Amino acid sequence: MLYKLRKQTVEPAFGIKKEVIGFRRFSLRGHEKVSLEWTMV
Repeated sequence: MLYKLRKQTVEPAFGIKKEVIGFRRFSLRGHEKVSLEWTMV
C-alpha cells in the first residue's frame, strides 16, 4: 500500500532538474562536494 502511494507521488523539484536543466548525475564524489554541487544546481 505504501509503495503504491510512493509511485503516485511526483517530486516536481527533482523532475524539473532532470528534464528541464538536464542534470542527471553528480560529477563530484563525497558528501560535502555533492552537497555543494547540488546547491549550485
